[in-house]
Amino acid sequence: MNFLRPGAVTPNTTYSEKSILLRASLAALLSISLSVPAVAQTTTTTTVPVAPATPAASPAPREVERVEVIGTRIRRLNVEGPSAVKTVKKEVIENSGTTTVSDVLRDTSAASTGVSREASGGNAAAVNNIGLRGLGANRTLILLNGRRLPKDPTTEAVDLNLIPQSAIERVEILKDGASALYGSDALGGVINFVTKKNFTGNEFQSFYSKPNGKGGENLGVSLLSGTASERSEFLVSLSYTRKAKVFGKDRDLTKDGLSSNGSTAAWSNGTTWVVEPESECPPDLLRTSSSGKRCFFRYNEIATTRPEVAQFSLLTDYTYRTDSSWKIYNRNILVSKDIAWSYAPTPDNGFNLAFPTGIPSNAAVRKISYRFMEAGDRKNEDTERNYSILLGSKGNVTDIWEADVSLGVSRVERKNLGKGGYIDKNAVVNLIKNGTFNPLAPAGSRGDMTSAISETSQLSVSDLSTVDVVFTGEVGELENGAIGAAVGVSAFNEKLKQTPDAKLARGDILGSSGSEDSGSRDVTSVFGEFNFPVTATAEIDLAARADNYSDFGSTINPKISGKVKVAESTLLRASVGTGFKAPTLIEVNSARSEGFQQFIDRKRCAADPVNGCASEQYFVISGGNKNLKEEKAITGGIGVVYEATGAFSTSLDVWYTKMNNVVGIDFEELTVAEKNGVDTTKYGVTVERDSNGEILQITAPNL
Repeated sequence: MNFLRPGAVTPNTTYSEKSILLRASLAALLSISLSVPAVAQTTTTTTVPVAPATPAASPAPREVERVEVIGTRIRRLNVEGPSAVKTVKKEVIENSGTTTVSDVLRDTSAASTGVSREASGGNAAAVNNIGLRGLGANRTLILLNGRRLPKDPTTEAVDLNLIPQSAIERVEILKDGASALYGSDALGGVINFVTKKNFTGNEFQSFYSKPNGKGGENLGVSLLSGTASERSEFLVSLSYTRKAKVFGKDRDLTKDGLSSNGSTAAWSNGTTWVVEPESECPPDLLRTSSSGKRCFFRYNEIATTRPEVAQFSLLTDYTYRTDSSWKIYNRNILVSKDIAWSYAPTPDNGFNLAFPTGIPSNAAVRKISYRFMEAGDRKNEDTERNYSILLGSKGNVTDIWEADVSLGVSRVERKNLGKGGYIDKNAVVNLIKNGTFNPLAPAGSRGDMTSAISETSQLSVSDLSTVDVVFTGEVGELENGAIGAAVGVSAFNEKLKQTPDAKLARGDILGSSGSEDSGSRDVTSVFGEFNFPVTATAEIDLAARADNYSDFGSTINPKISGKVKVAESTLLRASVGTGFKAPTLIEVNSARSEGFQQFIDRKRCAADPVNGCASEQYFVISGGNKNLKEEKAITGGIGVVYEATGAFSTSLDVWYTKMNNVVGIDFEELTVAEKNGVDTTKYGVTVERDSNGEILQITAPNL
């Protein structure tokens, strides 16, 4: 379900301007990836004494590095584990010619269909998300140095713009379901950004990029500074970027956006639509269907598909090592964004512009479809402020057990301001009723509607507080090695509050309403993982996690995975488990929201193939559902890794995910269900159509 900001249509998600067909072809190669072996997420050095061959030939103890790789909590000697992990190293990032981490990830096989650019519209303008394996951004866990990042209050997924590319050492991508280890938002996989370590010195970078098409210029500067000593490390990253807006008309993908609500009005007597004055409608936009005539409108001639964004970012990362082998670490993030975007003037399809007794100039009018050009474009100025603090300590509690304790707090504040073009629907209806404004008159003589124009505002705040305690070590010994173990508990509280102005809250702004949403939840989790070296060349990994959500209940998710080395250069691996995705606070608690969704009405298309098969905008009323339960999934995968040399490996992984109880509605599929005779009212969804079968409005709470 898309949640729309005042008066917005569904944002157009714009992907990389490389060939979409090429991208799809590459993704279809079963995610064959060329990569170096995965490297450490965190490292701990353990001294292992080696038995002497003879008393006279006793060697000095040698150090064996155990590493913790994303996808497992257990430190291990072999970095290639049972789950598929791809690592993108800093050399690849620096040589890619990209300017953001999202651009780097866009061309990886696991995310080739799941990375969105900043888009105009909605309460989440200028947010940049990633979803692995096509399963969605809010099913992909994003970590920085193994720790969670705050989520955007509207998309409830991490905005990749929080992460400065200049500070990144590598990116680890787990292409496997990981709810058994990390919880709800890891159903689709995990991405861990690792910052540079032991960095000393200063790096200054500047860049400027310009697409082939108009608009979208991108410029920025960044400063990376660090110091490192035997006891401490400190890294600070400062960056400023500015991205120019892109208009829909300037890209082939979006230039033909059409709406049936035109700048030349159409009115209905309850049965047939008539365009008036018809002579003012451009001939190529005058359309006739079984319900009459409508004058269409190219809204992307005016609308921006990508906003103008100015962003300042600060990241600090500090580590201090004590004499007792413990270390204290601290991470701070501050991001400030200013966003500007615009949409075409406000439309209405007759839902609000309804006149049971007609209007002064025409008593036969019952509904009017019109786009209020006299109010001007809808101009929006949004601001966003992100704050995040993490403090923790990590060290040995025994010779073989290590503890990691961390506390984190974060807040994301977003203020959406509608600075022009928004309309008080009660005021404009009264102006039409008393004849002060007549949308059916010729352009220039329709009257004055200034008194109906209104500014809008909405504040959205998301808070997250976390506590994590993790122990890693060994619980015994088998013939082929120690049984690795990791156990832990975590707890977090998340809160969401969206506060619109009074008119938005009442639904008085034409074609939109504010999301007066408020909700919170407490989550407690317990997890465990055990690694068994069953033979010299094979191991099995067992994991399980129990989560309790204060608002919908509990869930337990196990996972089993394993690997076997069938030859010196060849490794086979497989995994199977269950996963879950908790409904987001927005999905549960959102208030009534109005907006326009664009899709093809398949029921009307089947009835009128000539005129009814165009993709159009339709009025939708949506809202939250406090009875939502978690999405449930079964996930599995098999893969093979071939290491030709120590510096080169090739992997082939095939994955499978089946999800039930998925939250959301595909409106085009809804009309397919209608066409097939499904009674959608049984599910709380109503589709209102006129006598000619055209959609008037859809009311659809989250399901």
